[in-house]
Amino acid sequence: VCFLCEKPEDNPARLIDCTFCGRSVHFKCKRIFGNAVTRTRKKPFFCTLECSEMYAQGNRQSDVNRDIINELKLLSQSVREIKQESVHVRLAVEQSQLQMKALIETTSQIEKSQEFLASQFDGLRHEFNAFKNELGHLKEECTKYKREVCEWKQKHSELSQTVARVEVEMDKVNRSALSKNAVIIGVPLVENENLVQLVLKIGEVVKYPFHANDIVCARRLVAKNAIRKDVPILVTFSTEKVKEEFFQLKRQHGVLLASAISDSFAKMTNKITIRDEMTAFGRDLLQEAKKLQEPYDIKYVWLGRNGVVLLKRSEGAKIHHVESKLQLETVMKTIFKRSHNQSRSSSMENSPTGEPSAKR
Repeated sequence: VCFLCEKPEDNPARLIDCTFCGRSVHFKCKRIFGNAVTRTRKKPFFCTLECSEMYAQGNRQSDVNRDIINELKLLSQSVREIKQESVHVRLAVEQSQLQMKALIETTSQIEKSQEFLASQFDGLRHEFNAFKNELGHLKEECTKYKREVCEWKQKHSELSQTVARVEVEMDKVNRSALSKNAVIIGVPLVENENLVQLVLKIGEVVKYPFHANDIVCARRLVAKNAIRKDVPILVTFSTEKVKEEFFQLKRQHGVLLASAISDSFAKMTNKITIRDEMTAFGRDLLQEAKKLQEPYDIKYVWLGRNGVVLLKRSEGAKIHHVESKLQLETVMKTIFKRSHNQSRSSSMENSPTGEPSAKR
């Protein structure tokens, strides 16, 4: 029966039931036709406005109840979490109490240690004051020793200078005994040679007129079976005057080759050099200078006249005259200082140990 028209209906497809009150209504009474019928069946249908409002009010009440239930659930969960947190807090409090006891014990031990340190501090302070006084005495003694060392260094320097002067004077005395001797370097060694005739031939080449008795003797400085082929010749002249005149003419002549003094040396290019015979002091001084030649980058080291060793760092550089080992040390310091103050454009070649020229 339709709720609106109150007519009975045999076909249920023409009716729709109210979702809230359950009463039936014709679609045509509600003026629902065509596709609207299908859409109306797919959603809740209310026969009157009162049914729609009462259904909506009931849904709102259900939503409120669900919210209250959810709040109660959250509250219950919070209570359980609070209980668990209380257990953790209680355990933490118990651990804190244990830690506090341990801290109290540690503090007590620290107080005892402080009391012990305080009792020892006075003794340490007295010891420190004693050490301070002793340190003052040590400083005074150190200052005294420094003054004494300076005095000893001064005395040692003066003594070294005195020794150097004495060595030079002794070398002059020894050289005076060798003033008639000369050493000729660069003459090849041959069998059955006559050294006096060779010296006379050198004098002829440099235009020095030797007399019969001007050459006392001439000999090689090592055995004839030595490996070297130009063993130096030691010549003893009759007077120092003859030697000096011979030296002067040799310097004026310039470079002298072995091929000029004998046909036996025709194909040889040996340069013949003449110098004074060296004393033991002069040989040691020259050897010491040559040892320092490479470390100090000195290009020329050679023997001059009167036992003087000559040094020249490079071409065109100043020639240094050295008469003693002390003077050699001073010259090396000067050269080393100059080499560090000057900028180098290229590295030097290996230093030769020979004389820079035949005249030298």
